[in-house]
Amino acid sequence: MRWCAQCQRYVGGQPRFCASCGRTFQVRLCPRGHPSRRNVAYCAECGSDDLSTPAPPESRLNTLVHQIPIIALPVALPLFIVVLAVTVAMVIHLERVVVLLVGIAIMLAGWHVAFHCLPPWFRRVATAAAQRLWKRVNRSTESRRSR
Repeated sequence: MRWCAQCQRYVGGQPRFCASCGRTFQVRLCPRGHPSRRNVAYCAECGSDDLSTPAPPESRLNTLVHQIPIIALPVALPLFIVVLAVTVAMVIHLERVVVLLVGIAIMLAGWHVAFHCLPPWFRRVATAAAQRLWKRVNRSTESRRSR
């Protein structure tokens, strides 16, 4: 999700252009899609003078304020799920289920935060590690079955 300083709206995903006003975010783009700094007149890679118009720059405080909802939404959803799961289990009076649900909810919340807030390189490393672990678990269960 990105904030457009020109039209004062949030735009979903990681688009290069604002869907409402057509301005770019923090950079200028040539027709080939090469990013350049906002203050240049020509593309640094191809030399094109047909550059996009970036949204106006924001102060650091405004940038921080507009990052709060972008960061808070992926964190608030797992917390809501944890609270809901614990409440349901406590109403039913199942203490062991409460512990199990809290454990599962914490794991899901951690996974959700890791895959929505952390950089892409961390996601790739975590995915590769999980795949290796999954293969190892499958091999061990297959070897037990064959005995």
